[in-house]
Amino acid sequence: MLVNIGKHMNKLNHKLGIIFFNNDNLFTYNLYNIYSDVKKSKRLKNIDWLNNFHKKGYVDLCTIPSKDILDLRKEIENQKPKDNEHHRFDFKINNIMKEAINKIIKNNVSSYLNILEEYYNSSLYISNFNLRRTFGFTKTENSLKEFYAENWHCDTYVNNFFKIFINISDIKKTDGPTNILSKIETKKFVKFNNYSNRKSYIQNTNDDDIFLNVGNSGKVLICNTTQCLHRAGVPEKDSYRDLLIISVVAIPQLKQDIMYFGDKYPELVWSNEKKNFSTLAKKYSKPIGVLNLIKHFKNC
Repeated sequence: MLVNIGKHMNKLNHKLGIIFFNNDNLFTYNLYNIYSDVKKSKRLKNIDWLNNFHKKGYVDLCTIPSKDILDLRKEIENQKPKDNEHHRFDFKINNIMKEAINKIIKNNVSSYLNILEEYYNSSLYISNFNLRRTFGFTKTENSLKEFYAENWHCDTYVNNFFKIFINISDIKKTDGPTNILSKIETKKFVKFNNYSNRKSYIQNTNDDDIFLNVGNSGKVLICNTTQCLHRAGVPEKDSYRDLLIISVVAIPQLKQDIMYFGDKYPELVWSNEKKNFSTLAKKYSKPIGVLNLIKHFKNC
């Protein structure tokens, strides 16, 4: 009985988020996110990419030199990825890959993360790495079935959570790049496309409003996936894309290295098993109950 009440309350919470905020997230999380954005706006600096990230919810950061991606690409091909019933191949991240990814973070991304720590007023921690190859398939119009999150959605967390996307292969429009709507375009889409949830909305989008994460191997993008509608693009026949998705959480209580969770919970952080993708993110960015959410308000 209590479980059913909880499900009904969660559905209502989500519906109210749609109605009042035009955003595919919970009403209570939207309240937090708005308050958090106000606090973060006071910590903005005269840095273009940071201001764009705050305003739009996503931004290109940099391009990693091809030599730093080379070891990853070699190991990817050694695993002989093939299409399957899920139309995606999740690579097993071995020690060579871990070393390459750690170097990428340290040599190319850490300077941006240091600035983001000041913006979030918290230490940042990587909660999961997911390295995958996405294959194409014929997407049926209004199909309820999803293979790899190819319907428009937001990640249901408070916005101390974001994702880093690193192109491991060159990604063209035909390769199914990630599609992103800015915070403003997200609200317009939800409002004018009868959006109820990721399985119920009108497929009516102006292509000019959609950001396509195309780019050469090594391109780095960050996205606030809690406030921006996004979806996995579907590659055309015989095309694919290789992408490293890094989930990051901001936690003020901890004062450790960004790879702290990777050392403490390697089976969660370095795992490509779907059940482990969000375990740590749920713990730190998905507060359950009013009291836990209030704690987040105090710390944002």
